[in-house]
Amino acid sequence: MQLTHYTVSAGISAPLAVAHVSDLHGRPTRLVSAALQKAEPDIIAITGDLFDRLDDSPDTLPFLQACAALAPTIYTYGNHERTTPAQDDQIRACGVTLLQNEWTTVCGLTVGGLASGFVHGVRQGHFVSSPSPNIEFLKQFAAQDGFKLLLCHHPEYYSAYIRDLSIDLTLAGHAHGGQWRLGKRGVFAPGQGFFPRHTGDLYEGRLVVSRGLSNTAPFPRFGNPTELVFVHLQPLDNDT
Repeated sequence: MQLTHYTVSAGISAPLAVAHVSDLHGRPTRLVSAALQKAEPDIIAITGDLFDRLDDSPDTLPFLQACAALAPTIYTYGNHERTTPAQDDQIRACGVTLLQNEWTTVCGLTVGGLASGFVHGVRQGHFVSSPSPNIEFLKQFAAQDGFKLLLCHHPEYYSAYIRDLSIDLTLAGHAHGGQWRLGKRGVFAPGQGFFPRHTGDLYEGRLVVSRGLSNTAPFPRFGNPTELVFVHLQPLDNDT
């Protein structure tokens, strides 16, 4: 697992470190937990596919409890989580803020969670396109005050629905780094197809895509280690 750090200028009064957790898919959490404990981030943002089925992922609830004990933890589901309302309550009981087309205020930031366009019970598969998200929520969120941080599982939503809105920074996952990487380019990602544009990097200073924390494809990653991302928000220099 690689630790990746990005620095983003932000209209905030003091620096903040955001840990970006994505696409663990129910795998063991020991290494991720240890890295988070060592880093001591100000916020932990989970952008989906933390598990597929909660009953088959015994590490998930203890991991979420540990995250919430360490820092305010915000979680938005991806296209793989399959939960019941009772399981949603179990997740919230861990101390996690679960956002599905909702927003809240955390450490002075306005943080939103955009739900996946895939409804519960419909599996993703490797499609070239993804169902549209809740566009009305995006517009309402973009109209809020303060620095706006959006958790959005799908990076393919950025160009189509997010870039032209007043949303300062978007965190996404889903692409698994493009599975095989040639330099900074991935080979294939669901929702983007072959040679996708957004698979794992900081784009335009406004989109951070994690390569994810597991390998769930039938063929192994190549040139594409799993990663835990840290985004360091730095206040703008008011003297320039």
